Amino acid sequence: MFISSIRAPKFNPSDATYPTSNEAADENAKASNKTLLVGIRSRPLYDVPFMFEAREFLRKSLIGRKVEITVDYVQPKMIGSTFDDRICVSVRIGPTNIAEALVTKGLASVIRSRAGRAQETGSIGTEAPRAGTIETLLAAEAQAQKKHIGMYTAEVATPMRVIDLSSNLAKSKQFLPSLKRRGRLLAVVEFIISASRFRLYIPKENLLITLLLNGIECPRASRGSEAGDVFGDEALEFVRDLCMQRDVEIEIESVDRIGNFIGWLFILSQNNEEDMCKVSVAGKSKAKTNKKPASSSLPCGLTNTNLSVALVSKGLSTVHHAPFVERSVYYTELCRAEEGARKAKVGQWSLEDFTKSWEDSNNGASNNGHHEMEEQTIQNDELEGSISNGIKIEPKSGISKYSNRGRT
Repeated sequence: MFISSIRAPKFNPSDATYPTSNEAADENAKASNKTLLVGIRSRPLYDVPFMFEAREFLRKSLIGRKVEITVDYVQPKMIGSTFDDRICVSVRIGPTNIAEALVTKGLASVIRSRAGRAQETGSIGTEAPRAGTIETLLAAEAQAQKKHIGMYTAEVATPMRVIDLSSNLAKSKQFLPSLKRRGRLLAVVEFIISASRFRLYIPKENLLITLLLNGIECPRASRGSEAGDVFGDEALEFVRDLCMQRDVEIEIESVDRIGNFIGWLFILSQNNEEDMCKVSVAGKSKAKTNKKPASSSLPCGLTNTNLSVALVSKGLSTVHHAPFVERSVYYTELCRAEEGARKAKVGQWSLEDFTKSWEDSNNGASNNGHHEMEEQTIQNDELEGSISNGIKIEPKSGISKYSNRGRT
């Protein structure tokens, strides 16, 4: 859906100026400006002045809130376009018209209809669809222009300075020590790539990162015509409902081989506890029961929830039993959540084939580990006996692996 009769901030190429000292400098400036335009097309949220402020106003005003929507008109798609028709609406939260609030703050401009532009220019035009509150929007825009607010400021607007660390191993390694020292960091979930992979913005550091959830293995969701794993779509939907465009906290632990950060993500409590404890069903607000579907919100009063633990407790992921995970302070909590989900037979644990496969895999891993330790003990005993008898032998690889421990 689109908000009726308003337009987001835009970069105006005509505002760009070039030096005129010589032809070479002029060409270099034009090439530089072309590079800037390419960057704006790829990152408009951060590179277009006041776009980020407009998004933040909407995010903080609307996320997790109940709103009233009125359909003003439907704008047909262009001939040959692959996009759907645009449904244009007016959005209200209580007495506040969101479009008017944006325009009043100078974070959006009003779209003139053909008839409106014709009246301003004295030409003949035909009426076009518009919001029912168009006159109020025009008055709000005039006030914002008069007060030089937002995009109408007399000062030169500059893009945000954001460092993108996504898939940049060298830069990610450079920032890793400082991010680890800071502990919990506030972040905004910009995009959810999968149930365990997120694109985050860290306001305090002005960083864009990709975060992989630590400690878990998630089923893969379907992509287009490609089918995913069982409960993969449910896991993705669960994460989207909880995290998309919301404030979260993160703890960074390490970096993978391509520059993605690995760590923990914590879901913060909602701003409004009533919104947190109720869900809208067919236009009516009903209290949740103790038994919740996978896509529901967090329980009332539950704050700073570890998302990895939440996914495991819903049976939508399993614990990744790796040494670096087992050393984590959250490992015990993860195992407890997995055991609870397995006993309750929720999510993936409701499937007999999955449960049997998991049990066989874990039993096999345990047995292999037991046999390896027995073999290493026998090899060590043989080595010690041979040395005591004065016989020189070459140690096997399994012996040297453990005999070198503790040496410098």
